[in-house]
Amino acid sequence: MILLKEIMNPLKLKNSKELVTIVGAGGKTTAMFSLAKELKSLGKRVLVTTTTAIYKPPATDYDRLYVGEKPGIPKDKGKNDVPEHSGEIVVWGRETDKQGKIRGVAPEEIDEIWKEQYFSWILVEGDGAKGKSIKAPRDKEPVIPSKTTLLIGVIGMQVLGKPIEESRVHRVEYFTEITGRKKDDLIDESVLQRLILHEKGLFKETPPGAKKVLLLNQCEDTEIRNRAISLAKSLSLSYLVTSLQKQKVYDAKGIID
Repeated sequence: MILLKEIMNPLKLKNSKELVTIVGAGGKTTAMFSLAKELKSLGKRVLVTTTTAIYKPPATDYDRLYVGEKPGIPKDKGKNDVPEHSGEIVVWGRETDKQGKIRGVAPEEIDEIWKEQYFSWILVEGDGAKGKSIKAPRDKEPVIPSKTTLLIGVIGMQVLGKPIEESRVHRVEYFTEITGRKKDDLIDESVLQRLILHEKGLFKETPPGAKKVLLLNQCEDTEIRNRAISLAKSLSLSYLVTSLQKQKVYDAKGIID
């Protein structure tokens, strides 16, 4: 699966440096590590972190892990133990909690590391969803570094046609407030469109100048996939329609420069 090559100009991707924050629900962590591995294969040095919390990833998903301390950045950046252009994935967070999650770091700290330009890409998970497929942000969410250049908003499309209830919607009270629907109403395209476009919805707190990408995931079912593509095409946004589980991109619209 090649996510970034579907939405970025190949030449610009080769020479790119981006601070990406991923928000929403329905595949954020999977998307983050898929992107990290893709970037590593392109020779990029990637920092993966969070402003909230993520489960400690398996050792096969990273090259270096820093918990409770900032990632080591050599004073002489040319003399790193990683050969130039070989690519690596570094995971960074605070202490691990009782659930085995790595606690997040302050967005200001991520901004500071971004200024160092040691990592060509930084990937940040900017909110939590308790494993649900869709959510609306609460008052103090998402937590986005101010230097973010690309904001990816994720929705798990398996909610389409299903009622608004706790089993699939994180923080139902915020979701109903933003979408103008009631608990147990069915989730259709108009509900999703309102969540995506509302100023307090999926792309809330987008930093000035940051590009937005809509990621409609969980599109294994053909009907859901076709409805997701139609929804995405009706919006003036860059998008990806995917099954991260199957590692497939079904449709995409590139980032407008």
